Amino acid sequence: MKSLILIFVTIFAVSCIEENKASDGKGNDVRAIRDGNLNGVVAGKAWDFIKGRVAPSRNFPNEHTFDFWDEDISNECDPFTFGGDRNIMGVFPLKVGTINLNNTNSLTFYYNNNNLVTSEGKIEILEITDSYVGGKLKARFDSNNYVEGEFRLEICQ
Repeated sequence: MKSLILIFVTIFAVSCIEENKASDGKGNDVRAIRDGNLNGVVAGKAWDFIKGRVAPSRNFPNEHTFDFWDEDISNECDPFTFGGDRNIMGVFPLKVGTINLNNTNSLTFYYNNNNLVTSEGKIEILEITDSYVGGKLKARFDSNNYVEGEFRLEICQ
């Protein structure tokens, strides 16, 4: 019996240590985002990033709308293009750095007129050129809506 209690205490202690390594104490995830194409699950189905765009936000000055699609859109910068049935979108400042998702900087999983807003995860903007934004994203709403990996979005004006 004593050994069983010792096993449970050890498992609990290790899980707490692992959880502490994942956060900086302020709720920010400090774990690295995996390399490879952005993918995951949206609406309970496999989702692979193909194209997307970054455009100035119409509602938030000095911020940009980031759109991630799992479809090959011919003209990403057409303002009437919204991708397919399952999209991911967010509004963030266009600057190199890490943005931890929270109540101010959130991400939305969109499908079948459902908007699932999450504040769990982070976006790392690693490169900004005249034509694209490159980076990494890790976001989770629930076990049916989560993504992680690298992206490259077309910059639209």
